[in-house]
Amino acid sequence: LRTRGVHGLTPWLAAREITGITFSGSLLRTWLASLPADLKFPFLRFVIASAEPLYGKDVQELACRLEGDWRIMHTLVSTETGILAASLFGPSDRIEPGLVPVGNVVQGSDVRVEKDDGTLAAPGEPGEIVVRSPYLARSYWKDPEATARAFQTDPDGTRVYRSGDLGRWRADGLLEHLGRKTRSEE
Repeated sequence: LRTRGVHGLTPWLAAREITGITFSGSLLRTWLASLPADLKFPFLRFVIASAEPLYGKDVQELACRLEGDWRIMHTLVSTETGILAASLFGPSDRIEPGLVPVGNVVQGSDVRVEKDDGTLAAPGEPGEIVVRSPYLARSYWKDPEATARAFQTDPDGTRVYRSGDLGRWRADGLLEHLGRKTRSEE
């Protein structure tokens, strides 16, 4: 995609009748914007939007282009953690406008949203997404400084990962991904 752009993706998907694909949120938006208004993908059944914020208008636009029994999944995932949270939408689901939550946290991970001072952010308040889990990457390859910044161990021995991503809890308990922290916030 880097050298050809998204325009070659559409004929490639159609020629091969691809049934599932994964996008980042921004790549999905770019691809959708490149499509003719009436183009549908009757063979596409499962689309994952991952690792970046996703908006209701993105899901609505994609849903209008899918037919049959399809699913759209929005996930918060990284190589350091695997899948942390996910939301799943189908043809009968109502898509809310605005930011789409990444959903409920998967079992085995404790996800916190922390303010800069290390205290927990209240629902609706943004902060850094911090993960406590035994299922984290051990380190960054040959980068001890980045490892020390991102990975820690709690006094009880639980591994902790500071993601560098911003998030907030909704009042209904679902997690929203707000994007990366800026350099001045780190």
